[in-house]
Amino acid sequence: MASSDTEHWQCGKPLSQCMAYMLDNEIMCDVTFRLGEERLEVHAHKYMLASRSPVFHAMLNGPMTEKGNIEISDIEKDIFMIFLRYVYTDDVSLTVENVRQVMYASKKYCVDGLTKQCKDFLRDNIDFEEAFELIDTAFNLQDEDVYESCLEKIKERTKSGLLRIQT
Repeated sequence: MASSDTEHWQCGKPLSQCMAYMLDNEIMCDVTFRLGEERLEVHAHKYMLASRSPVFHAMLNGPMTEKGNIEISDIEKDIFMIFLRYVYTDDVSLTVENVRQVMYASKKYCVDGLTKQCKDFLRDNIDFEEAFELIDTAFNLQDEDVYESCLEKIKERTKSGLLRIQT
């Protein structure tokens, strides 16, 4: 980025772009997470987290406020960064490879808009083979919508397969 861009990263930019810049460049971060088994660090902003997640609001602003680094061993850094990008910008890059873990994070921290995007992505992109694997995930996440989508995909394939056999 040119020096004039970094000097005036706030000027004339949409809110989401300014927030992404602050996240990417760790400007004025006031909370540190240690993620996954390797405990990799990610820095963020309490204000932003609390404004988007009731879970983070309780963690960061209640009578039992977390002190120091916050350990999150069940989410890896790359997934948490995708999650944070959504929290800061409402933008998410979902893939077949990451959607299950991103959905886990969104449900864990009650970020409903992201959960909905994950569900929509799964419904639109799931194939027959993945439905069997995903049905277990849906059950574990107690997500009836995704569970039903998996069952529908399996039923569709089974019906079409049976029809081919009979003709």
